[in-house]
Amino acid sequence: MRPFSTIGRVRITALLVVFFAAAIGLASRSSLLRDIPILGVYGGDTCWAIAVYALVRLIFPRFKIRRVIFVAIGLSLAVECSQLLDFNWLEDLRSNSLAVLFIGDGFLWSDLAAYAVGIALAAILDRVMQTFRDPLARSLFRCPVLAANTI
Repeated sequence: MRPFSTIGRVRITALLVVFFAAAIGLASRSSLLRDIPILGVYGGDTCWAIAVYALVRLIFPRFKIRRVIFVAIGLSLAVECSQLLDFNWLEDLRSNSLAVLFIGDGFLWSDLAAYAVGIALAAILDRVMQTFRDPLARSLFRCPVLAANTI
């Protein structure tokens, strides 16, 4: 059995992150977590942004982290700004409880901040995962003397 290529591992990791972010995001809307001050208010939006980042990474596994960040921010801004639009077909779509999880139902400036935090967390996780996938980085990470001299 052949091991997964780097792109395959990136895609599998991204898919797992999407599912994990969706689960945590949905849980943050539950009655158990809704009353927790930060998690209940911003947890869903932060997890949504993490899922967007992971979806971009899943579709474009060769993109550099910086490009994934820009695409995820662009998509997040587009979705949030689309909530300012008042088309009948869009309002009908927002009345669907599943669709509203993807496109939202009301513009909030605080959502943009939650998206920024989510994308930043996802990018940091992505960078850490890259460090552990790269053999040279792994060897430097294990040897503090070499790692200190390369910085």
